[in-house]
Amino acid sequence: MAKKNMSGGDAHPNNPKRKRKTIVKQQVCYKCGVKVHPEAPECPECGATGDTSPLWLLKITIGFILGFVLWLMFWR
Repeated sequence: MAKKNMSGGDAHPNNPKRKRKTIVKQQVCYKCGVKVHPEAPECPECGATGDTSPLWLLKITIGFILGFVLWLMFWR
């Protein structure tokens, strides 16, 4: 004897009537540290816009290049 489906027949994973739970990963403001919804244009606490400053990538790149040049000059 087969078990009856008690969910009303919409338990199949490919059923378009079945609603999926969406999990929204909240971001953290880079200035004040408050959790901000990813679709928010600015932080509700401090008003900062954007995720982070792109300047950190430039600083890291220049540091690696400078370190490599110094290593080439003084390595023997």
